[in-house]
Amino acid sequence: MMLHNFIRMLSLAALTIEIVLLPVSKANAQNVTLPPPESGSFSTAFDFIPDGRLVIFTGTQVKIQTQQNSSNFDLIGNLPPEFRGGSDPAFVATSPDGSFFILGTGAGGSKFPNQPFNGSIFLLPRTGGQAKSVALIPFHFAADFRRPLELFINRGEASFSRSAVERLDLITKKVRTVIDNIPGASSGVAVDRHGNIYTGIGSDPNRARTGEIRRFSRTDINRAIKTQVALNFDSDGVFVAKVLSAGSLVFDQQGDLWVGGGDVVGGGQQGFIAEIDPQTGTVLRRIDPTDGNPDGGPTTFFSLAISKPFSCTIGAVNSFDPNRTFFKIDACQKKLP
Repeated sequence: MMLHNFIRMLSLAALTIEIVLLPVSKANAQNVTLPPPESGSFSTAFDFIPDGRLVIFTGTQVKIQTQQNSSNFDLIGNLPPEFRGGSDPAFVATSPDGSFFILGTGAGGSKFPNQPFNGSIFLLPRTGGQAKSVALIPFHFAADFRRPLELFINRGEASFSRSAVERLDLITKKVRTVIDNIPGASSGVAVDRHGNIYTGIGSDPNRARTGEIRRFSRTDINRAIKTQVALNFDSDGVFVAKVLSAGSLVFDQQGDLWVGGGDVVGGGQQGFIAEIDPQTGTVLRRIDPTDGNPDGGPTTFFSLAISKPFSCTIGAVNSFDPNRTFFKIDACQKKLP
């Protein structure tokens, strides 16, 4: 089993709140199948472009959906040929204006742990071509933009016992740690409309805090950037909730936080996607895109993306689905079936 697969499987959690009475809902499966990952890679990463189509990163190639709700994708670019089999796609992040993509190659696929395969970050213009290397952040997992040329990236370590959030300045190409001492494996990272940063504990080695999500204010983040003194996860972060594996984190148009992932190793909660109120930590909905039953069914680990800026359209794919079925969720639909 490849390392990135293991990293994803370690990003797990159990809910500490009562879930029996929580509202549940079901997403609609689309007649869309994502292209398969490259040989030596674990999964196919995906995101939206501004017109609502999908962009996917297979590990070597970057493709864009020919039209919405289609399984046909046009090739627009690729990594340098020497990276074939040396990428385990962690993410593809669309810039706020849609003019370029940032590609996270993960821990290196079948070529781990050799660098530069473990941790290379690439930039690919929307016009396509060959992607250019912009940074090296080993064991990275997830990313989100705060400004057009400012990206926050969650990365871990080989021990899975510590992680951090890095800021990548795409103008200077400098990487600075802004949140440190996260006591566990890497998780998702998301920026709300106010510029606050949310991240979590993907897997606590002691199994006590897996899935814990904390908020870091825009003011504190800016101070950490200016002083080059990283914030501490426990002492500087505000507890939000403890949900699933704090895996994929995305904000919708109404300001709710959506959480993916799933506990497929530790026996905790998995099999659904959670929508939470980031101010109270209340779980608003649990959606199982596969069979509608968030309390049972097959093993799942959902990756999420949202059509930006802060829309109502969320995409979801179960990393354990060999068919790579794409689900679409109306994040703003509050009336449940």
